[in-house]
Amino acid sequence: MIHEFCDFEIIGARKRVLNKGKFIDELNSFSNNKAVIQAINASVICGIEHIEFALKKALESWEKDPISSNLGIEILLHTLGLRQINKAIEKGGIEEGEADLCLIFSDINWKDLETRFDLERDDSILSPDKIDLKKIMDIFDISEEELNVVGSKKIPLLAREKISLLRYEK
Repeated sequence: MIHEFCDFEIIGARKRVLNKGKFIDELNSFSNNKAVIQAINASVICGIEHIEFALKKALESWEKDPISSNLGIEILLHTLGLRQINKAIEKGGIEEGEADLCLIFSDINWKDLETRFDLERDDSILSPDKIDLKKIMDIFDISEEELNVVGSKKIPLLAREKISLLRYEK
């Protein structure tokens, strides 16, 4: 089942990425600059609630005071709680090889996307149980002390907290 939120669809997928630059260019061309599509490394996703929260905050920011001139990038920035595009791409961008992806898109048919890019649907990769804890701690600046106090089950909550604070950083 495709997860829908705020007129966007959110799915987990696997793909063998031979050239990430080419793949990103092809995704952008596929959207025809009319639709929105953002692919994020699934290892930085703390569950579907994380994506929903980040998407909501990105859309609010987009309406009021966007960080980026591209809604897909705005979504990436909010997903990672970062203001710097290069840093967000470095930490949460697509990797070459066997890639686990979180795809967030609107105005695109999933079956067309799946066929065009040879994607293998797997929403389980978006589970909070699948996160790369060290990577998440680095991205959201979560210390070992914080982790010891709240426990690893609260990592998604800490990520959402950091995303909330993004609008106050300048």
